[in-house]
Amino acid sequence: MPETPPALYVVETLTAGAWLRVLLPFLARARRTDGRPVLRYIDASGSGLALARATARLAGASVEPFHFRMVDVRDEQGRLIRLRTAYSDYGEVSDEILRDPAFERVLRDPSTTGRLPLFLTKRLAAFDFFNATTVWRALYLTQVVVWKRRVEGLEGAETVLFINRSTWQPQVEAYGAHWSVRVVPARVSRGGAKNVVRRVFGTRFLQARSVWDSIADQGVAGTLRSMRRRSAVPSQGEPKLAVEYYGQLNLDRPELYCDAFFWQRSEELRGEDVLLTFNTPGDPLDPAKWAEIAGHGMSAIALTPRARTAPEAPVFYHWRRVEDGPVASPVSRGSRDPRGRWLEQEVAQYRAEHDRWYDLFTSTGSKLYVSWFKYVADHCVIADAMEAAGGATAIYQRALEEFPSPEQAIGADVAFCFAPQSFDIEARQGSEIPYLVVTGYVGDHRFPLLKAPAAKLRERVLAAGASRVLAFFDENSAADDRWHTGDSFMRVNYEFILGRLLADPTLGLVLKPKVPGTLRRRLGPVAELLEAAIATGRCLVLERGAMHGSYPPAIAALAADIAIHGHLCAATAGFEAALVGVPTLLLDREGWPGSRLHALDGTVAFPDWPELWAALEEHLRVPGGTPGFGDWSPLLPELDPFRDGRAAERMGTYLAWLLDGFREGMPRESVLERAAERYAGAWGADKVARVGSRAWAPLTSPSARR
Repeated sequence: MPETPPALYVVETLTAGAWLRVLLPFLARARRTDGRPVLRYIDASGSGLALARATARLAGASVEPFHFRMVDVRDEQGRLIRLRTAYSDYGEVSDEILRDPAFERVLRDPSTTGRLPLFLTKRLAAFDFFNATTVWRALYLTQVVVWKRRVEGLEGAETVLFINRSTWQPQVEAYGAHWSVRVVPARVSRGGAKNVVRRVFGTRFLQARSVWDSIADQGVAGTLRSMRRRSAVPSQGEPKLAVEYYGQLNLDRPELYCDAFFWQRSEELRGEDVLLTFNTPGDPLDPAKWAEIAGHGMSAIALTPRARTAPEAPVFYHWRRVEDGPVASPVSRGSRDPRGRWLEQEVAQYRAEHDRWYDLFTSTGSKLYVSWFKYVADHCVIADAMEAAGGATAIYQRALEEFPSPEQAIGADVAFCFAPQSFDIEARQGSEIPYLVVTGYVGDHRFPLLKAPAAKLRERVLAAGASRVLAFFDENSAADDRWHTGDSFMRVNYEFILGRLLADPTLGLVLKPKVPGTLRRRLGPVAELLEAAIATGRCLVLERGAMHGSYPPAIAALAADIAIHGHLCAATAGFEAALVGVPTLLLDREGWPGSRLHALDGTVAFPDWPELWAALEEHLRVPGGTPGFGDWSPLLPELDPFRDGRAAERMGTYLAWLLDGFREGMPRESVLERAAERYAGAWGADKVARVGSRAWAPLTSPSARR
């Protein structure tokens, strides 16, 4: 008779409470059938681990750490599970959650208006690597356990996963059961003090936070003065275009990333039209930024005192309650059901944020709001607040996207995208966009501006003895390789290419890291190789930028003969290099075989460094090079139908048309409709679509009209 494999018991977080209430009793029962059960823990509190080790013998059990690295966790097809769960598995489970009676009650309630349904859906779809309370993490950990069971040859073994939070426990359990994993809640999160405050005070929460921030910033006396005179940009004058600052100012450097890049390329938008909003304490509105902004006639405002160090710059304090807010809560307060509590907290947050943003827009006279950050739910409530204020919101695409994901869904009046392929992607991922506008790649205006500085970089490398130059791009990394592919994964890339440079005195290298400020820390011991490479004079690192690098990938590509991007699953930097016209290679070490970029296997896409490097050497050895090597041209028309350097100009012109309509006092819907029709007339009716209810239609289609 075949021997029964040992059971696999895994706990997400081993705490003293979880051990006493759930784990110890479970292991005591399991002892009867398993002999000496082993509990493996992913994380543990100090008291929980000490208590478990001291008392595990009572159950005849042992406690051990559970080891895994994200980069190793793959399915039988070699796909990285982190990607598969985000782009495939999660969508199936989220559909089940949306059919949950508690969720359906909210979604079908007549008071659930605007973008609140999408806001809730995106809050549910948070793909935060390090947040222990998300549905996505529960699904991912289920797959980690499935992977561990397979690689350890434990198929058929009893498998139990004890997770942290069970807000949507029935759906998570059903997912686990499909994979023969029993999912058990070991600890239920109550949401923390912040959510308790939100539940008690509802829409007053953010006003209370404003008061607290104000006291911390300017003391009680200063706060009282601010309450008497609001510190904000005056609302008098013409409508403002509010632009979210996200680490890239560079108003005087149009060749670099700039959060107001469309203004730089527009002949119709003036500096006086623009209001920059600062909300990041790590990169505040300081005196230098304030002077640069004022020098162009622009306005700026910090949305929290912590996001300002320039004393003369205004801070927005949210004091007042917006009495005519459009959203009534469809969730009964004080619900005991965890799903009802979650929905209650989220609706309360939506209402509070709606009041705050409505207050900001009406206080500053803002009629347009522009951002690229669509990956969390905030932009949905911002769009509703702006609509209530009589204005419009626009989101623009920054990253190359091939597959739909709820994380990427957009709820805005206007969205600017690279190509018509986004029509179907946005529809499938649940976006609600009345006007989806094709502009092309919005960074292509920088290409001609970068040629001269790129030539100088190349001259420096060649002067140090190189005869051929490579560019290399990375996508950042994190220290904990359980929740990210990790620093160690990235070090392999740098160790390989730096080693080749040090071994070959004819090779030059231009490095463009996504986050240069943390590169050396993330490289760890490989940083010594980097310094040795820099010392040769043949290796340059583009290091400007506070939050992310300010240099676009194109400058490194234009300085090189061949560009290499280390991440096919996040191929935007490679896409930009290919648009510049430089042969560009992609590494797919993560494992993302479904990408259309694999149509270029052997000439563009490679699974690992040895195969890529062998192909590169062959290309350099053969007279005239390998035909099609690094050539993306078969795909480029599909990824950007324009490729003319005018994408930012098109976007800026479109925004100027919207602003003109608001200046003229036109109704909001007329402003939006007129701009879309003008754009379709200028650039083609196939360049504008309406997206909603998981479908899309051309602007000119009668079925697409409201």
